[in-house]
Amino acid sequence: MAGNSDDAEARYEAARDLARVRGFRYLDAGNVAKLPVEDVVERVDAIPAPANQPDAVEAAALLGTVPEPRITVTKALQLYWTLAREKTFGKSEDQLRRWKAPRKKAVNNFVAIVGDKEIANITRDDVLDFRQHWLDRIEAGEVTANSANKDLIHLGDVLKTVNTMKRLGLSLPLGELSFKEGEARTRPPFS
Repeated sequence: MAGNSDDAEARYEAARDLARVRGFRYLDAGNVAKLPVEDVVERVDAIPAPANQPDAVEAAALLGTVPEPRITVTKALQLYWTLAREKTFGKSEDQLRRWKAPRKKAVNNFVAIVGDKEIANITRDDVLDFRQHWLDRIEAGEVTANSANKDLIHLGDVLKTVNTMKRLGLSLPLGELSFKEGEARTRPPFS
């Protein structure tokens, strides 16, 4: 019943759970086809068929025909809050708000510059365009290199966490993006 949803993420998770309950690891159809014939037959035999009508949901889970959900950058941020919840243990409501704010800002900035792309489709050019946006702002004196680096780090943290925890296996083009820190500005002391 969990697989009967319009949410692609819920359908995919339900298919993975169902395959696990039946004693199999969820594999997509391409990988199922590469299995030895005996293993494929074992999966087919495990599909319940009351009245000679195979259960479509069970068949989809065991034969890997449930499409993997497409995760956009904004969807990745939504997933990040639950995937990184160990980082929020013991935080007060205000601390949690301050922890979330720069991550939301980084994702919103990336979406404003590049668009809400699927994370699997993010290219090196997209990331370099985002970096160029920050370089332009640094040159204009609007922000410091430190501010730009924070945005790059927070965006990278969100995308890398989702990639790892969702076992997407993507090669994200996030390396070598940081800016050289300028000299620290000192603030005048106040009594």
